[in-house]
Amino acid sequence: MYIPKWDFALSVFTSVFRVGRYPDQVDSRQTSTVFSLDEGNHSRNNIMFPGNLEYLDIRFSHGNPQVYKAIAGQLSNVKWLGLCDPFFRAASSNGGLEKIIDGMKRLEKLDLSHCLLLQDKQLMGFARCSNLKVLSVRRCSFLTGSFVENFLESCTKLKTLILDGISLDDETLQRITWRYSSLRHLELGWCPLVTPTGLKTALPRIARIQTLEYLGLCAIGSGKALNDEILLDLGVSLSYWRNTRLQSLNVSRSRSLTQDGVDEFNKIYPSIELLDTTDCPAIYSSHSELCNEALNSFQDEKTSKFTTTPGAEVLRQRNGSISAIQFARSKYTLETPL
Repeated sequence: MYIPKWDFALSVFTSVFRVGRYPDQVDSRQTSTVFSLDEGNHSRNNIMFPGNLEYLDIRFSHGNPQVYKAIAGQLSNVKWLGLCDPFFRAASSNGGLEKIIDGMKRLEKLDLSHCLLLQDKQLMGFARCSNLKVLSVRRCSFLTGSFVENFLESCTKLKTLILDGISLDDETLQRITWRYSSLRHLELGWCPLVTPTGLKTALPRIARIQTLEYLGLCAIGSGKALNDEILLDLGVSLSYWRNTRLQSLNVSRSRSLTQDGVDEFNKIYPSIELLDTTDCPAIYSSHSELCNEALNSFQDEKTSKFTTTPGAEVLRQRNGSISAIQFARSKYTLETPL
């Protein structure tokens, strides 16, 4: 169900909810939804909110804290969940967040993208959600990444971890061992504080993740952290550990990569199917054109079909890797634009 830009009374929410196409989901992605109350109706007990939802996305919404407290009490059945800063402000009062998280036994996919006030301590509680498969904290600029190891150890079913744009620095990155990881998709792009020093330590460890299929390093360290030496070290480590599962590597917007480095990487690690070098200034334009053609070919209806309906699988009718664009549009994340 897509909620238009409303100022609406939650007292009529359930009647509005029933007209949605999918009776078990609410989606506020399309606009910044405003939750407000009728004049004089400020009691949480008077707010009605569906209690059997499996898919709920209230990112980019804002409004009365009592509304978010009412929502927080109806999350025990949710499998896919997208939250926002106003939710955390309301739910964290009087220590209520811990209790709310303990009730999310069925949670599988959590998208907290653009929660600009979210801190590691708050996020850490979600590591108790043992069924969690997908965690996206895209553009959560207050997060430092100190939660990562705890999630990898506690959430043994975690397959997709999206960290792009958080305040991950070298020291924190170097402390992550990745030894508990069974990730299939790892996104580290757009983390501005990472330098070549941190990346040089981290990538050989990440190369040991035998399940990894997609690794995103787009514009890492403001485009300065990844260079030829580090890319080749990654290739050597992947080959040494006989890791042949990695299909897609996104190194786009890397200023220090050269064509020679990319060519040598392909020789060292020939298993790679898609190496995205878009907007790498030292890479030949012809190579970038080939990457763009590959990206386009993966979206051809005759070769691939994709759906964003909650619970549905992404269908790939040919052997191929997941591009950055497809990764953003697939079941692995709630957010559509990368």
